[in-house]
Amino acid sequence: MRINLIPYGGLGNRMRTISSVYKYALENGHELVVYWNRQKDFNQSFSNLFKRIDNLKVVDRVIGFNHNNPYKLNLFIPLLFDKILNRKSHYFIKEKDLEPIMEEAVKNNQKEITISSCYQHGEMFPLDKLFIPNDNIYKTIDETYKLFSKQTVGVHIRRTDNIQSINFSKPEMFEKKINTLFEENSDAKVFLCTDDHVIKNELKTMFGNRIITYDSKLNRYSPKGINDAVVELFLLAKTNVIWGSFNSSYTDIASQIYNIERIIVTE
Repeated sequence: MRINLIPYGGLGNRMRTISSVYKYALENGHELVVYWNRQKDFNQSFSNLFKRIDNLKVVDRVIGFNHNNPYKLNLFIPLLFDKILNRKSHYFIKEKDLEPIMEEAVKNNQKEITISSCYQHGEMFPLDKLFIPNDNIYKTIDETYKLFSKQTVGVHIRRTDNIQSINFSKPEMFEKKINTLFEENSDAKVFLCTDDHVIKNELKTMFGNRIITYDSKLNRYSPKGINDAVVELFLLAKTNVIWGSFNSSYTDIASQIYNIERIIVTE
């Protein structure tokens, strides 16, 4: 059976959905085609971020009506395509939804099914095998990575649009942990990733060049903003340990790329 997958959401959401559905498809003998939609709030194509993988088919495209989530803004036209093509589609599926949907499809001898999701469905295929930054992005990653010391802690402070992160992982908590780290280890450095420029500047002023940052655009509406998100994600992944924010898929994915320790800062 062919699975048409429409991952949506931010970078971390897309990566975890693709890797988990890919693993499921591989283990159950299904073909997987990923429709990577370039849209207003995620304005970059897969090929401009990652290298192509031989056994993963990704269709890059500007958002369209076919193989897309039905919204009020697109007048739910994708549902019309489903009807015309007699296509079985399941939109916005959550964790644990994939397996029963697929079991029913196999039972009914379906040849093709379309699903959309931003969630993880079971175990993930190794992220570093599916998502390999392209040469230009890897070069940018390497330039900042050269500033790391042997003991570099990754710090991800999520703010702006994540209410739970704002409420449970406050900047002063990170500041306290960073201060203790530097007092106890004179060689330690911190790679700081945050979507709040004020916090970034305050910590750099406070701790000087022991805080390493990347000059990111922090804008999902621009191609460079998405490129920068990949750069910072893989820099976090290259640290010794990540001190991350509560309920942040970005923190989670960064720790899972190379399987490094993740500590959620909530106190």
